[in-house]
Amino acid sequence: SANNMPVLVYYDRRHKYVFARVMPRKGAHPYAIRRVGQDLTKILGYNRVHIKSDQERAVKKIKAQVRTEYMIEIPQEESRVGDSRSNGRIENVIQQVQGQIRTFKVQLESRLGQPVNDDSPLLPWLIAHAGSTINRYSVGSDGATPYKRLKGRPFRRPIAEFGECIWYLKHKSNVRGKLQPRWASGVFLGIREESGEIIVGTEAGVIKARTFRRKGSDEDRWNYDEISRIVGVPWEPVPGAQGVDIKSRICLLYTSPS
Repeated sequence: SANNMPVLVYYDRRHKYVFARVMPRKGAHPYAIRRVGQDLTKILGYNRVHIKSDQERAVKKIKAQVRTEYMIEIPQEESRVGDSRSNGRIENVIQQVQGQIRTFKVQLESRLGQPVNDDSPLLPWLIAHAGSTINRYSVGSDGATPYKRLKGRPFRRPIAEFGECIWYLKHKSNVRGKLQPRWASGVFLGIREESGEIIVGTEAGVIKARTFRRKGSDEDRWNYDEISRIVGVPWEPVPGAQGVDIKSRICLLYTSPS
């Protein structure tokens, strides 16, 4: 868990694709329904899927709501008690995700020279990024990554280190006048799997951008003051923006730190 919030790990057996998502709480939270539904339909492209899970009530609620809201066909199926093959496969995936999370966290703390607190908004993004990294770079016995199996091509987009301060190109609708700067500073939090755009943390909230540049020196890349000021978590990228769909918030907000 991250700050006592549950982490939902799920695995696509066909492509060996992994998702690691921090949830605000157990059960059918609106964000959990939206996230799982979009992962199944928009990223994996399924309209019918068999979901094997344990018989925990919270997971069963999520499955039922996803089935209803996304019109996806999900036959009722739970792993049997003692189903060692299915349980062993997902346990291995969970261990792989946990190892990746520990690696990213230790690396970030080493860069910053101090620990990352359990209540940091960085952690939910770090956990999701850890799962995505397995998909992009973990090569299987067939010589392909999960990303290549799903997309038909290897992942080649340039990225920065997780938590690194970067320059990102602001959306043209937020640049008023020719003398206004087109680049702003933010913190690299990963890549949106739906679109390939980068996820950027700022003191105003978490946004997306298409283009970024790395900064020149380690001092600029690992500015603790800037990194510690970012706000926003996956289920509320822009704190306090009530009544706005989460997808719209992350897609449409392009404000830069003032």
